[in-house]
Amino acid sequence: MKCNGQDIPANPTYTIHFLASAGGGWAGPHGAGICVYGGSFPVRVFGHELTHSIANPLPGIFGEGWAIVVGQKVGEALGGGADARAEYDSITRRLDAVDPRRNVLDLMQADKWPSNLDYQHKAVWLLLECEKRYGRDFMARVLQLRDQQYGVRKPVNLGQLFRLFAQTSKDPKFYDWLKSLGISAPAAP
Repeated sequence: MKCNGQDIPANPTYTIHFLASAGGGWAGPHGAGICVYGGSFPVRVFGHELTHSIANPLPGIFGEGWAIVVGQKVGEALGGGADARAEYDSITRRLDAVDPRRNVLDLMQADKWPSNLDYQHKAVWLLLECEKRYGRDFMARVLQLRDQQYGVRKPVNLGQLFRLFAQTSKDPKFYDWLKSLGISAPAAP
């Protein structure tokens, strides 16, 4: 997928399961399940779940956050732009309520609150901001750099991911920007 800058994992088979439901989907290294009911929702779910198979493993909030962003992009590209924008607007409204200046939620603390979607919403917002600042292919470049530095689809922690963000951005003030957002990511050594 273009958004991820990578292909589906090289397994003998990758199977798409169409689920007779409207609830969402699932993903793994050998396939994905996609709901088939719900207007343009299945299209966004398809992009979302495929991203889990292609881009992961990413640290929790960013694995889910990036899948949300790609799902929205797929929805917009395939005629469901209004639904995709409504999903993003919902995320933004919730984030505005808990972190209106985007400097309260420290994404480095997200693992302490695993069921708190506010951190995930801030991750979605941060990913979209990085695309605005550093190009729409920002995450594709991050994922390619991750694979080069840590191995293909090898897990990274949040500190390592932020280092990859900083390297990809080539912005000498990247960590200053994160700090202004209330994120205590350790600067690269």
